[in-house]
Amino acid sequence: MLKKLQEGLYALNWIREDMVPTEWQVIGRNPPRGPYAAEEAAAIQRWVAARHAEYGQALRFILSSGVRIDETLHLRADKIFADRNRVELVGKGGRVRRIRVLHADVLDELDLLRSFVYLADENRHQWKDGFERGDLIESWPHH
Repeated sequence: MLKKLQEGLYALNWIREDMVPTEWQVIGRNPPRGPYAAEEAAAIQRWVAARHAEYGQALRFILSSGVRIDETLHLRADKIFADRNRVELVGKGGRVRRIRVLHADVLDELDLLRSFVYLADENRHQWKDGFERGDLIESWPHH
């Protein structure tokens, strides 16, 4: 995380020399990868959308809001405030989170006729399991 922060600070021209020593390494077998670059995330979202429109739209919502998968699955139509680019979600520990959505058009795409935007009663478990498990990942070309 510190190396990613350093990269960002260099990109913004806020620093001129390394904050993190070059020889610094993460101990362990699986050092964290870090977040996807914006271009990588957009490419993944487009690829998923081409194969499953609703999963792709959910990923666009996640990318625009930064919410967790479980929060996305429980997004309620009556808690979407498109006029203010905000949604209200129940987060970890039952806490209510008010989230600003960066791209208003993402909210315009949502089906607000259902109580829960992504979890229709007839496919609730299949949708959630498929999305979390990444059913489409098996055919992802970079897997």
